Amino acid sequence: MFSDPKLAEFFGESMGFVLKAPGQKSLYFAGDTILHDYVEIALKKYKPDIIVVNAAQAEYEGLKGSSMMGPEDVKKIYEMCKDAKIIPVHMDSYCHCLCTTEKMKKFVEENKLKDRVIVPCDGEIFKF
Repeated sequence: MFSDPKLAEFFGESMGFVLKAPGQKSLYFAGDTILHDYVEIALKKYKPDIIVVNAAQAEYEGLKGSSMMGPEDVKKIYEMCKDAKIIPVHMDSYCHCLCTTEKMKKFVEENKLKDRVIVPCDGEIFKF
């Protein structure tokens, strides 16, 4: 799923999961992954109310592509999942992550995604 075979070999498989309970909103946690067919299939199949994506756009010296979603992927998910709240996380976590929380907030604002994309501050708690 990576543009660089070395990246795919280094990281291997990724996983996400869906939490569902009667009377509760469903949540899809995509994990450390890029936006690819399997993620899109999960979004279409489960139609989650809340989507949490690691969106720090992690890149590594000497390897092409990212091992993690970034701002443009958040926008694509926003466009695909018309009713879901999207929470990009994992920014400011590691030195190889190109997207900071501030960059994500600016991107969300500039692309008019604030109605459904929530960029949390450290320690912030949400109730849905």
